[in-house]
Amino acid sequence: MGGAPDRALTSRDNALFAGTSADSALAAGMSAWTSPLLGAVSLPVRTCFVLGEPPENSGVWSLEYKLQATEDPSVLIGAAQVFASRGKALVLPRA
Repeated sequence: MGGAPDRALTSRDNALFAGTSADSALAAGMSAWTSPLLGAVSLPVRTCFVLGEPPENSGVWSLEYKLQATEDPSVLIGAAQVFASRGKALVLPRA
């Protein structure tokens, strides 16, 4: 990656500002990817991506997909649990 995306992932100020055409293309792609969801009705959960730091000296980052409660962002359900439910209702744990 490099540039602004790296700064957004590695700094306390995680905002991504488009400074180059590559950054603009990334921002446009993210906007196109999320736009169908932004007009949807209010849901009790949203998709959450959790980026995990690599273990010392490995350099391999992890990315977890979860559902996050919209009313309480500390409530997370892993994708494995969601898929294992096979369409049945999930009960969100209380934080």
